[in-house]
Amino acid sequence: VLITLNTFKMSSGKKNVEAAESEKMNNAVGSSSQAAQNGESEPKRSYTRSFPALPEKANAVSNSHHRQKKQTMANSIQQMRIGPSLISKTFHVAFDERKLDNSDKFGEGELQSVCMHIHRETGAQIEFSLSKDHSLSFIVTGRDREVKDALQKIANRFQTQPSKQISIPKDYHRTVIGLKGMKLKEIESSTNTKITVPRMNDLSELITITGPKDGIEKASLEIQRIVTEQANRASEMILVP
Repeated sequence: VLITLNTFKMSSGKKNVEAAESEKMNNAVGSSSQAAQNGESEPKRSYTRSFPALPEKANAVSNSHHRQKKQTMANSIQQMRIGPSLISKTFHVAFDERKLDNSDKFGEGELQSVCMHIHRETGAQIEFSLSKDHSLSFIVTGRDREVKDALQKIANRFQTQPSKQISIPKDYHRTVIGLKGMKLKEIESSTNTKITVPRMNDLSELITITGPKDGIEKASLEIQRIVTEQANRASEMILVP
């Protein structure tokens, strides 16, 4: 009798659950039918409903940040383009080329003082070293014009200035000087020398070059090259086939 009663209770409970689920389904179907009769449709899921657009204010902030970032990058590139290019050059003064009249005076303290003075005059950065053989080495860094001016002042201050004279025909002196003296200044700047050309009313053909030994040789070769090129051009203009 006990087993039969429990079986009856379980069967009754199962039927009650099934009846409840059936009623829910009927209600859902009835609601759908009622909505269809009233002309209503069940809302459908879409991309717009699932992923709504961001507020306009957030988009504006994002776009503004993007524009600022692009402008910052453009400014950085522009600064890199217009930034001054720096160069470095080394200048060596052997012991036998130093100005020995002041050799006892030029210790490291005096060297530093002179280099600081040249730095203030030219704007170039100057490093120096004094070797055991008493030779001097300089590293000059800055813009092209600053470096050239500093090297010229270093040569004048620390290096003896021997001279050499070369004979150049008077007709070519104007070519060596160049337009408004630009060619002569270019040679002097690149060789750290001082070049003296006789005046037009002076009959002398001797051009004097003063400066360091290696600079004198470079200047002499450059002047000879200019004269040779001009002579070849003159020959080509005269020759008639």
